[in-house]
Amino acid sequence: CHGDSSVIVGPTTEHGIPNVEWLKTTLQENPKIDMVTVVNPGNPTGVSLSKDLLQSIVDLCREYNVWLILDCTYEYFTTPTGHQPLATFPDEEHVIHIFSFSKSYAMAGYRCGYLVMHPSHTEVWQNMLKVQDTLPIGPPRISQWAAIGALQAGS
Repeated sequence: CHGDSSVIVGPTTEHGIPNVEWLKTTLQENPKIDMVTVVNPGNPTGVSLSKDLLQSIVDLCREYNVWLILDCTYEYFTTPTGHQPLATFPDEEHVIHIFSFSKSYAMAGYRCGYLVMHPSHTEVWQNMLKVQDTLPIGPPRISQWAAIGALQAGS
């Protein structure tokens, strides 16, 4: 898998838990894979993965030198068992976390978010800024100011 190819890992249990052994085999057999994306927690009707399971995915991606994108859009949504702190991995150099003000701060429609990555990746960050600067659209100024206000106000 490379270029515009993608591998989609669907839930493999009745509870929506991804199969880590399948991921390991897939990474072994496809050395051109550059990135794995995991949404956690899933859509509000989805599953929240345990820290141990996420750690095994983080470890696999590190072992195979693959970026791991953790989509944390629904970080503050609760489950019937209550809110569980989101497992994040800020010290892992190959992990990028994606967050959304739309869900975390009830700012639906503002279309504003952010990402968190290890500080050692200044080159990656600079390249992201180059791409972002070429896009003719982005969040409106009012959305950006509302996001700043949300951060200042806290959760």
